[in-house]
Order: sequence, then C-alpha cells, then structure tokens
Amino acid sequence: LIGKTNHTFNLDALGNYVVRLKVYDFMGCWDTISMPVVINKPIAWFTFDTVCFGSTTHFTGHDSIVAVGGRHIKDWNWYFNYPLNNPNDLGQNMITSNLYSAVGVDTVRLVVVDSAGCKDTLDREIFTNRPFPIFRTDTVCAGSITSFYGDDSLYVPRGAPIVEWIWQFGDGTTETSYQMDTSHRYYPTVTYNYTAKLIVVDSMGCRDSITNNLFVNKPIANFTSSMSCLEDSTL
Repeated sequence: LIGKTNHTFNLDALGNYVVRLKVYDFMGCWDTISMPVVINKPIAWFTFDTVCFGSTTHFTGHDSIVAVGGRHIKDWNWYFNYPLNNPNDLGQNMITSNLYSAVGVDTVRLVVVDSAGCKDTLDREIFTNRPFPIFRTDTVCAGSITSFYGDDSLYVPRGAPIVEWIWQFGDGTTETSYQMDTSHRYYPTVTYNYTAKLIVVDSMGCRDSITNNLFVNKPIANFTSSMSCLEDSTL
C-alpha cells in the first residue's frame, strides 16, 4: 500500500495472527516485516454459592483468556438486581458478595475488562429461596407425650422442599429429624413455661426458624378426709 501509513483490518475470529507489512519507496526498493497480533476477548463467567433469604451470597469471577498471549482481566464490574440498580461493586474485586432480603428471581450482571480494554458481559438469573417454618402442638401435659406437627404447605413458588426439621423444645433437649412431626415429654420442676423452636432446612441449604410459647399443664391431685366410723360416711 504505497503512501499509506495506517490501515485497519476487521478480524472476526479470536486467536493469534501474523501480520506482514511490505513497503516500497519511490525508487522501487522494498522491505518487509512480520509481527504477531493477538485478537483477544475476555470471557465473563462467575459462580456463586447458595442464595438464601437474609443470607450473604458469595460470587466468584473467573479470569479466562481465549487467545494464547491474551491479556488478563483487570476489572470485574458487578450489577445485582440488574437492570434496576447501578453497579454495586466496581473495580478489581474478582470475589464479591451480596445480601438478599427478598425472595424471587434476580439477574446478576458481570462486565469484565481486560488490560487491553476489551470487554465481555454475562447475565445470570438467580433465585433467592426461603423455607417457611410452621408448627403446632396438641395439649401439653406434664409427663405425657406432646405431639409436634410441622407444616410445609407454605412455600415460595419454585422454592426447594424442606428436608430437615430441627426441634428445640426449650427444656435443654434438641432433636434433629428428617420427619415433619415429632413428640416430646415435659417434666416441669421450676417453670411451666417453655419456648419451643423449630428450625427448617430446605434442599438448597436455606434455613429459617420460628418459636412458640408453651405452657405445661400439671394438675395437682389432693384431698382431705375426716375421722370416720364404721357404717358412717367419710366426708
């Protein structure tokens, strides 16, 4: 290209290329030079752990290079609840976190930039889950079996099923069960008031808890009598 000092090539494929330049002067003399050119594109990708209501979720970005000799990613720009929010975490944080305070679907966007200024964007849909613990008991009598009934009828659409029920009966005893219902005996000595707690865990590892106050009924058997004589009634 006589008289040209700059030229632009549009390369559609990523990878490594060799660009050769051949120049001529007005006398017909020429020279040539070859140089490697790397066409790179960073790959935006991230993983995350369990997404639970009221818990912190951790996100880990990945530094992926497509072409041999390509540039490393230098910026990870995170958008939570995209597109409603502005960037939540900008800069050189490959690892970040977010606290989710509402159940449902959220879109997380990651925009990565490598040291050459090349960019890539990834959107991933995540689901924030929450199990709902519910339980009731029948009459609580001292020394008798009290039945505890769990309830998994309340759940988030698309949510995970409850797989573990952890019962804390308020008298220092705890029972971990894979059954929704259980039973317990109370033997009150000082107090008749107990706080029972149920912790539920779903198949995603999310958990929540609820407490109910219980009063243990204990009737006191007592009677009095007077001196009685044969054939007399005892009062």
